[in-house]
Amino acid sequence: MSPHRSHGGRIPELTAQEIGLLGCLAGHGGSVASYRELVQDVWGASCGVDTTVIHSAVRRLRRKLEKAGVDIGIESVRGYGLRIAYEGQQPSVS
Repeated sequence: MSPHRSHGGRIPELTAQEIGLLGCLAGHGGSVASYRELVQDVWGASCGVDTTVIHSAVRRLRRKLEKAGVDIGIESVRGYGLRIAYEGQQPSVS
């Protein structure tokens, strides 16, 4: 399966912010991306985004991916950040 296609063959329409989130998380290869790294990479270092904004964006992204049949698990690591979860993988902080 292509990394850009869902099981149903549809590609979900993602915002630039959602693409940035996926790119940042994928760039960590399953390791945890800290909230600070996510803010810097996706929103810009000086924008003042907090974890509530990050989690809202991730919730929207998860809904879009699920609706399109894309099976990507995005996990929260409480108090630290987020990661793309691979089956059987334990959380690791980078």
